Amino acid sequence: MKMADSWDMSFLVDQATTIHEARGNFGQHLGTPLRGLVGEHLINFVAQEDRLLFLRFMAKLLLQSGTTTATARIHTPIIGEKVFELDARNGSRAKTWWMMLSATNARGYAPLAHVVDSDPLASGDEFSQLATSAARKAGGQLDMTLFQSKAVAGRNAAGMTEERRAELDQKIGEVLMDATDTGIVTKPEAGQYAVLHGAAVSPRQISERIVAAASEMAISEQELGLSETTEKLEETIASEDVARIVSNMRERLARGNLIGGATREPIPERVVWGKKPTLMQTIIEKIRK
Repeated sequence: MKMADSWDMSFLVDQATTIHEARGNFGQHLGTPLRGLVGEHLINFVAQEDRLLFLRFMAKLLLQSGTTTATARIHTPIIGEKVFELDARNGSRAKTWWMMLSATNARGYAPLAHVVDSDPLASGDEFSQLATSAARKAGGQLDMTLFQSKAVAGRNAAGMTEERRAELDQKIGEVLMDATDTGIVTKPEAGQYAVLHGAAVSPRQISERIVAAASEMAISEQELGLSETTEKLEETIASEDVARIVSNMRERLARGNLIGGATREPIPERVVWGKKPTLMQTIIEKIRK
């Protein structure tokens, strides 16, 4: 592929943003020679505030939904933080893209925050793609927890109005976005919330945040009707497997409700499959810092 003169840099990346080829003025903009870029992750050069947005942008490319252009804030020791134009074009191999970057914004592209959905919660398909990318970046040291509130689902909220239920739903969503160390959350259905998080943030801690937020609305823990289930995501997990796991977790919660496990007892410890992760905080920081 020939890089147009108007682009300062171009990178051939895969879904996990791993750089396979690179061309351009790297020394001037990134302070890194070509040999130091191949095998690196492009997201590591994206400013912290734009990293989750960039992952959602990548997910939309894979789903072939939304625009392929935006502006992103790039951060390196040599330039500090600078806004670059970004144009994604299909690579010759499946699930690869050429990311064209320009240090000017002559084309008037919209910021990443305007390009991805205004809803901070991911759609189902988008969540699956984000989970796949995040699991690869985290080396398999990532958990997914599904929370369910009967109050929001309308099955445990005698006398709760639709307006109050919607307010509780919004508050829980805000809590989850803030409480997790990835910011990746989706709602499979009303009253259910699937969340990606590392070992540094346990389901117990997140549950306590949800209960505290409900109490601010004068909703008791019993009225909230919170339950949860957790599974570990393998490093090589595929997006279709993420969707399958979410479906299985929903069934697990439904079975628990049928046999009387409706309310949050003492909050169950997270389910761990295999060796307990270590140094998760350091790995997750690569995604968001």
